[in-house]
Parts: sequence; C-alpha cells; structure tokens
Amino acid sequence: MSEKTFVDGMIVRQSKYSTKLSIKVEEFAKFVKEHAEEGWLNLEIKESKAGKLYACKDDWKPDNSKALDGQNVNKQKDDLPF
Repeated sequence: MSEKTFVDGMIVRQSKYSTKLSIKVEEFAKFVKEHAEEGWLNLEIKESKAGKLYACKDDWKPDNSKALDGQNVNKQKDDLPF
C-alpha cells in the first residue's frame, strides 16, 4: 500500500444533508502547484476508521504495459457471441 498524501488547505465535513469542502486558498494553491501533473490533480475523499472524512491525492496511474494493441482488440470484438 502506498503512502497517502493528505491535501493541505482543505477540510471535508459531512452534515445530514451534504458534504462540504472548506478551502484555505493560499495553502491549497501551494499544494496544487506542487502536486499537479500535466495540469491535473486527482483527489479522493475518504472516511477514516473513526468516521471522519479527509482528502488525499489520488496517485493511481494505468499500467500501460498490459494495454492491448489494436489487433487484439479487433479479434476480441469478432469473437463476441452477440
């Protein structure tokens, strides 16, 4: 399991009717500038074991080594029973 990167400058709260984000702009902007990749920053809202919500950076990246080439994709489509 990878190390979580908690989001600076963001507080997540859940009420009976909604989930709210409070952002401290200067801290959050600094975090975004440090962690954005190719103009994007993916975040996850999670729940701790104690039931509190928090935000962390989503570091998932696709494994391109397992990607199918175009020929295999076409063969799979031709083999479909419907």
